[in-house]
Amino acid sequence: MKKHSYIQMGLGMDIAKSDFSACIMVFEGKKKYKVLASSKFSNTPSGFEKYWSWSQKHLGKHDCEDIEYLMEATGVYHENLAWFLYDKSVKVVVALPSQAKDFMKGEGIRSKTDKIDAQGLAKMVLVKDLRAWQPISSSMQALRSLTRHHETIQKDLTQSRNRLHALDYSHNPDKFVAKQLKAQIKFLEKQRDQTHDQIEATVKEDEKLHEKIKHLTSIHGVGLLTAAVVVAETNGFELFTSEKQLTSYAGYDIVENESGTRKGKTKISKQGNAHIRRILCMPAFNAINVEGVFLNLYNRVFERTKEKMKGYTAVQRKLLCMMYTLWKKDEDFDYSINNKTVEEQNALLH
Repeated sequence: MKKHSYIQMGLGMDIAKSDFSACIMVFEGKKKYKVLASSKFSNTPSGFEKYWSWSQKHLGKHDCEDIEYLMEATGVYHENLAWFLYDKSVKVVVALPSQAKDFMKGEGIRSKTDKIDAQGLAKMVLVKDLRAWQPISSSMQALRSLTRHHETIQKDLTQSRNRLHALDYSHNPDKFVAKQLKAQIKFLEKQRDQTHDQIEATVKEDEKLHEKIKHLTSIHGVGLLTAAVVVAETNGFELFTSEKQLTSYAGYDIVENESGTRKGKTKISKQGNAHIRRILCMPAFNAINVEGVFLNLYNRVFERTKEKMKGYTAVQRKLLCMMYTLWKKDEDFDYSINNKTVEEQNALLH
């Protein structure tokens, strides 16, 4: 049987919690793209094996050296398949949701089904020059598990404290329930502190990670926990090549609502990593307590909008971008340089 030769072959996988849709697409040259096969598999080890057999059966019928596998970063649901393919020594690409969304929009793909999304991802890997995925390190994986566990404990602790507060101010509060809640709070506080200590120990175990975390905590208001959450949730900023990609991933991208003479409310999308936005709330409050770029930004936004929350949100976004810069450059935050920049800008304005 004669084999067909193609310039490129791309495999797109649209992954959900329990299953994933797959598509094999080829580039024939002269802007011609063709779907070879599509199917659906369970998001389980047995499903991965069936997917591998299916894909190799189709790929074996054609000659092509440039073959790439693309999937979208969907929480943690894509990770097992990404590891499975990585162990097969093929080129795996994991795209940010914002990247995939922008590509689909640019291609004029308006319908949304698992099959259509898989086809869009397969074409995306043929059209775009995307960087190969690298697995998360063991220390980074441990850090992400620990920081998310710490967040869960803190939520439970806040809930228990609120319940105790409500009980204390109720008529004739039940002493047994109050005793149980106090014991629960004490237990959660102990677990929270132990988890924080383990986060600190995990960071110190990795010398390179420890040094980079120190760069981030040089910013006033950014502590170990904040830095650890941001680094863990972004895998050390591995997938990002620009601040725009990072802010979109965290849900800080701006959504405008204007049409003709009508001007709606401008806000952030919040379509991104909620763990990052949650952990940056308190650091933003602390960052504006010292003179410098963050206070200056807050004042500018507040003077323009008269809304404090928009000012704090702008500071959160700036903090995230600054952490990204310091991580990439291996530098501490220099307040003297930033203060000088602010003073020079003020001099130009006046």
